[in-house]
Amino acid sequence: MNHEALIQYLDAYKRYIDAQKRGENVRPLANTQEDYKRGVARKAAEVLEIETWAEDDIGEGTIGARAIKAVQRNQNLIGRFQVSVFADKVKEDYTVSERVLFDLFHERKDQECFGRICRLFGRKYDLVAYLYYVADPDKYLPLRSSIFDGIFKKLGINLQT
Repeated sequence: MNHEALIQYLDAYKRYIDAQKRGENVRPLANTQEDYKRGVARKAAEVLEIETWAEDDIGEGTIGARAIKAVQRNQNLIGRFQVSVFADKVKEDYTVSERVLFDLFHERKDQECFGRICRLFGRKYDLVAYLYYVADPDKYLPLRSSIFDGIFKKLGINLQT
């Protein structure tokens, strides 16, 4: 692992966090080039209509149909194959898929849902990261594993997402 490069990145991140705590505008790049993702989360939330979900809806297909539509709209953040697998799995068993989606989006059971989502929809980080980002855009980030795997490789970190 390239410890020097990692330390430089961690130091820069710490400076970023410290400046953010002081209220400084430290996101000019994110605000101009990456802030479209905030709109992605907002539009997905509009499609999902999470506030209308009720536990009685689980298994009827309404939650699943909304989730499929929200995922299909963002194929720049999620691979096309993953979108297709997600839709197929949701339709295969609405009760199971809608329960995990309800728990993630409505009950906020983030950690509990991670394993269930991976088992149900596959260990595809693009999809998982997208779902979590839509659930809480202040806590999570959408990521394409091919991009992050390249970054990890440059840092000498032997990690593949």
